[in-house]
Amino acid sequence: MMKEIQREINSIVSEFGLSLDSFIEDSNVFFHRGKFTLKQLNGKKLLSHLILFKLGVELSFRYLTTIKVSGNTPEEDQHHFLDWIAEHEGIEIQLSIVINKNLVLENLISNRNEQYFDYKLYINPKSFLSTINYEELEKNLFPTYKHTVILVPFLDISILKNEFVTLVGNTGIIPNNANQFTEVEKQIKEKVNTQKLYCNSRLHWDKITPEHFYFPNQDIIDDYGIINTLNTMVIKSSLHFIANVSDESEFLIRGYKNIRIENTLDSLLEIDQISFESATKFYNLYSTIYGIQTQDKLLITRNVFTIYLQSECNIADIIKQFDEIFTSIEANLDNYVKDKVKSFFDKKKDLEKYVRDTSDGISKQIATVSDNLSKSWLTLIGAVIAGIITYSTRGSSIILVWFFLLFGFTTFVVLGFSIKLAEKEKVLSKATFDHFNSLLDSITEEEKVKIIGNVVDLKLELLSDVIEKLTIFRWCTLYISLVLTILFKLI
Repeated sequence: MMKEIQREINSIVSEFGLSLDSFIEDSNVFFHRGKFTLKQLNGKKLLSHLILFKLGVELSFRYLTTIKVSGNTPEEDQHHFLDWIAEHEGIEIQLSIVINKNLVLENLISNRNEQYFDYKLYINPKSFLSTINYEELEKNLFPTYKHTVILVPFLDISILKNEFVTLVGNTGIIPNNANQFTEVEKQIKEKVNTQKLYCNSRLHWDKITPEHFYFPNQDIIDDYGIINTLNTMVIKSSLHFIANVSDESEFLIRGYKNIRIENTLDSLLEIDQISFESATKFYNLYSTIYGIQTQDKLLITRNVFTIYLQSECNIADIIKQFDEIFTSIEANLDNYVKDKVKSFFDKKKDLEKYVRDTSDGISKQIATVSDNLSKSWLTLIGAVIAGIITYSTRGSSIILVWFFLLFGFTTFVVLGFSIKLAEKEKVLSKATFDHFNSLLDSITEEEKVKIIGNVVDLKLELLSDVIEKLTIFRWCTLYISLVLTILFKLI
């Protein structure tokens, strides 16, 4: 499909002796307007090149009157067009060639999966190259959280692909399988939100990360400098995710001293080509920082940068020294990881012990409440039996009235106190456990789940169930006592 697009557009352009650079391109159209002398123009051949695009490509010819043709022009109008060309042979006319890129995409890609994909078409590779700048990136190139598919039919590559972007050249196949791209928005937001927490970037990017520019498969011929520009953006965007403060012109990093890194076109004049290796090192550093423990790793990275770099420097200076800088950062991060590993196992043991202690404590609470419930049942049964015996031996009901009234009231108050105490102990156990759990920042949430399991939650549920039963029994005791009081008073 991409080869067809390239072939037909190239044929249309060639028919008029033009080049891609003769056209103006923006996000919606690719067009040319100018004077043209009708001389041996092959009208039939021209019409055949329009068929693929239907209404996506429109040619307009003006000399006193205007005639327009497209891939959907009826046969009768096509004959009229051919006659018009023959009649105006050798005459200078006003020519307009307009390629509506949205209509081209709509006609050529039947299943665009727009829920997950955002398609971009760039006829001239130079137009695509011009969008890789701070002003255009989020405005036109990456305006959504979707996976961006960029079609460049005149770019001699197959496919460059990463998690967020697919760049398709003239030998590539347009993707439409969205299964692997459903989590794109979540991943972007997580990275950007973390960056905003620790970095003050005045670019205010919400949908762009270094992942958008890093392509692992770069074994291609790059006649337009697109790969070099993408690698440059890997480095620049990574620095935006590292620097304390950044904007379009500079990065400010604070550590052992403050350093200002120039971020302009001149800052890279000393380096002809940004290598894939340099881009990969920056990308790997960014990935390491934005994995876990981002704040600590940023602090280490910033301190190392300020040791090796001058107070005033540029991106070229970083690239020249980056092997030393990266080695030092790796060594410091290794030491950091070793400390974290020791801390992890120490805290893991603490958490395991605390889980056991908390579980045992809740078990004791359950046993206490259950014991109160059992004793209360026995007391109630004993009181009823004693009342029956007393009445049958003495035959006096007034004593039993006061006995059951006093018994019901006393039991209600005592059980109420026990229930309130048990509820407070349950809440305190839960709050203390959660607080201790939150302090263990060296253990990931997944690891905590493995260690803790659901034993504490299950025991807290059991305690709540026992407390609820004791509460029901408390009211039952009061009702039974009142019923017996009324009953013996009536006798």
